[in-house]
Amino acid sequence: MGEAPLSLTFLCQGFAFSIPQSVARAQSPKLAASLDAVQEISQNPVVTVKDFSLDTVNCMVEFFKSGCYEVDRRNFPSVLQAVGGSPAPEHFMRDVLTCHLQICAIGTHYDVPKLCELARDNIQKVFGGKWFDSVFLFTAAVVLKSKDDKLKRLLVTLARGHLHSLTTSTGFDHVTMLKSFHPKLREQDDTLQQNGDQMKSTTAPSIKKESSTELEALRFQVSSLKQQVITVSNERDQLQEQISVALGKQEELRQSHADIAAERDLLCSKLSTLAAEKEELRKVAAKTPAQMDRDEHGMSDANKKSSAEIEAKENAKILETLQLELRVTRSESGLLKARWAKEKTKSSILTQENDDLKKSLELEKRSRVSITEFARDDVRNALKDEQKVTKDLTAKLAQASQDLETERKRTATLVQEVTQSKRNLELERQRNTGMPLRERERMQETISAQKSEISALVKGRDEIKRELKMVRTEKTNEIDRKWEITNKMNALIQTIDEWDECRHCGADFGTLHYCPDSNMSHSNGKYVVFDIVGTCVSYDKLTEALEKQLGDKLLAENVKPSLLVNTWLEAGEREYTYLSMTGRYVAFDKVFSSLFYRMLWLAGIEEPRSFASEADIEKITQGYMELEPRPDLKECFDKLRAAGFTVRGLTAGDFDRVLGYFDKAGIEFPKEHLMSCDTFGVGKPDLKAYASTFEELKGAKELWFAAAHMWDVSSAKQVGFKSAYCSVLEKEPCVDIFGEVDVMSDTLSEMADKIIQASS
Repeated sequence: MGEAPLSLTFLCQGFAFSIPQSVARAQSPKLAASLDAVQEISQNPVVTVKDFSLDTVNCMVEFFKSGCYEVDRRNFPSVLQAVGGSPAPEHFMRDVLTCHLQICAIGTHYDVPKLCELARDNIQKVFGGKWFDSVFLFTAAVVLKSKDDKLKRLLVTLARGHLHSLTTSTGFDHVTMLKSFHPKLREQDDTLQQNGDQMKSTTAPSIKKESSTELEALRFQVSSLKQQVITVSNERDQLQEQISVALGKQEELRQSHADIAAERDLLCSKLSTLAAEKEELRKVAAKTPAQMDRDEHGMSDANKKSSAEIEAKENAKILETLQLELRVTRSESGLLKARWAKEKTKSSILTQENDDLKKSLELEKRSRVSITEFARDDVRNALKDEQKVTKDLTAKLAQASQDLETERKRTATLVQEVTQSKRNLELERQRNTGMPLRERERMQETISAQKSEISALVKGRDEIKRELKMVRTEKTNEIDRKWEITNKMNALIQTIDEWDECRHCGADFGTLHYCPDSNMSHSNGKYVVFDIVGTCVSYDKLTEALEKQLGDKLLAENVKPSLLVNTWLEAGEREYTYLSMTGRYVAFDKVFSSLFYRMLWLAGIEEPRSFASEADIEKITQGYMELEPRPDLKECFDKLRAAGFTVRGLTAGDFDRVLGYFDKAGIEFPKEHLMSCDTFGVGKPDLKAYASTFEELKGAKELWFAAAHMWDVSSAKQVGFKSAYCSVLEKEPCVDIFGEVDVMSDTLSEMADKIIQASS
């Protein structure tokens, strides 16, 4: 037996593929050289393949053995995803091309020209079937990364027949494609890249910026040409649509012509039939006189003669009718012939238009081809100009780098000279200084000690200034407090001076009288102290004034006037209370009017002061001055007074304004029975505001506080009042927050009844 032939083994993913070395040497010069190099080491070498898949290696080995290969399509991703069905054509085509590209790549890697050629042929066959722009662009992206110029030329050849669809697709970059497929441009790009690597890093951004600018301009030109191609394509599509419409009309005319011809044949047959009938009638008419003559001579019966005459008349009428129909038929035939001639003329015109459209379409195709050629030439010329400019810039950059290096060396020399000069000056200064080192150190210590003393003195001075400032502030605050107390006392004295009558009975001061409502009789009296605004009088007039002045504008901003009014009042009561709690009492009327613009802003009005003027606010607040009592207020007061109660009031509003509400409504309310928080400068719900009235009446038999504000009633209860709440304003008492009260009702009249019942 002879020796076994030498083999070459390819090892991929744990699988070994062996081929005779003679085949490998014949197909691949690179493998032949490798075998010669390792001949002394191993007779049957093993080549480990890591960069390619198992299927690719298998196809290459199959080619070595049989001269061809077959792709295994069962494991394609598109086939596996189809799960027994037909894969998507586009995805399947991409998978097939991927396999052929890998085989071409491995053929290039191991220098197997025939394998590469076979793979390129298979790629061309795949593209010879159904065309997908996305698949071609995918293939081009893969090929551009390789160094197989033949495969790139193949793709250029394939792309020529599909330039229109490729240039209009979203993934096609004209400049990149042309620049990448052209070998000369690639060589020049490599040269420029090598030159660019030698440039200094400080100047690279400027060249890149200028090159990118040129490239952007070039892309803009290409996009313009692309837009022109799209426009021409649209015009072509419109022409094709017009041709389709013309062909449809031509087909309709042909059908109409056929129908007319059929009608004409039918009419001709009818005419023939009518002519035959006419001839028969003539024969009958010719026989009828002879028969009549024979009947006259041969027959004596008068009835037979009359019947023959009648029959002759009927035949004559039939003949006339047939002649009339014949004339009508002839006229219709003439009309149909005229219509046929007209339709024939239209058909010839449409045929001519169709020919013209075909000629226009042919011209459009030729112009599109010429535009594409012009665009290609423009791109090439622009790229050449760009490369020329880049070379010039490279030369200028090199010159600038040399100049910069020279300048840097000169600067370094100058720095050294300056440093040396400084050293010489320092040595000269030391030689000229006659003070010993110890004396200089002692002087430095003395100066440091003096600086420390000065710093301590400055700190002491600042501390004294702060203490003086604090003392002055305390004195100023004390003076302000004294002035505030003095002003309150003066206001109280002025109020007492203004009262000329007894607050309880109305008698003049200075007269001897008995006052049943004086402090001496409080132990026997019954009192109900009412909150006024919101409880006794409603806010309806204020809401009406706001609706009248700004209602339409507010509704246009989706703001309900009644909601704005109640929010405005709530905010006013809050700010009024906060000011009072912090010792800065301000009358409620002033607080209320000042908050209007803020409430507009909180309601979503972007420009409150342009939305409403000062005149608007004045008219709206006038509605606040004209509030009216609730409908059952008089009935409530009458019930309480009839039951022995004295009705009094404690309000945060202005004294005169609140009294005016009762006077205009005709409800009796003595002014001495009304107390305003403005008098003593403390606002509700501060407990001190209730305490003054409670202390004045604390000896009474019954002492109630009534309000429609739950916060008002619950605060008065803390002082010692019995509490009565009416839900006419707030609806919800929120007892979980404010606690329980003694009497709770929905109306003022009902509240009076419950107070009387609770006191009996």
